[in-house]
Amino acid sequence: MLDLNVLIVFCSHTGLTEKLALAAAVGAVQGRANIRLRHVRTPAGDQTIESEPGWKDSRDRMSQEYVTPRETDLEWADAVIAGTPARIGAASGEWSEFLQLVETAGSRGKLEGKVGTAFTGAAGGTGQESTLAMLCGALAKRGLTVVLPGELDSRNVFSESGALQTVRLQARRVAEITRALKRANCLKQDSATASS
Repeated sequence: MLDLNVLIVFCSHTGLTEKLALAAAVGAVQGRANIRLRHVRTPAGDQTIESEPGWKDSRDRMSQEYVTPRETDLEWADAVIAGTPARIGAASGEWSEFLQLVETAGSRGKLEGKVGTAFTGAAGGTGQESTLAMLCGALAKRGLTVVLPGELDSRNVFSESGALQTVRLQARRVAEITRALKRANCLKQDSATASS
């Protein structure tokens, strides 16, 4: 069986998207993948962070528990799953450093054959769909083959348990698709080598 590595990168202010990232990790493991969880840091100042209840405590705890993504994580990964609150899109300061890492890795040819997808916190509606479109588009623009999330089920996205289940299933699906693509690429390389 082919080894499969999934990098889960998330932005979370008060912990909801972190829970979803952990659900994605479970789904990826169910898809028989190795995982790494990475947290993108917010560029917001202390005054802004302290204005949202629970953000400062969550930020301090997550800074202790998770490291920020590095280019070596992208090189290691066969698939990248990015998670963000619905109100924080790919153009935000939170994602700029990570997307720059993705762009650098892509320009060095390190993303060839790799898969990407995105999920958002349970907000539902147009904001969630536009955030997903922006983040998936940003990953595709930088060279990843994007697996679009399944159709949003309004019964699921408005409840935390439904959102956790949806993200877990999405990550498992991404692991399975990535494994199939990786297997096809290996067979293609073996065939090319044999015919040489």
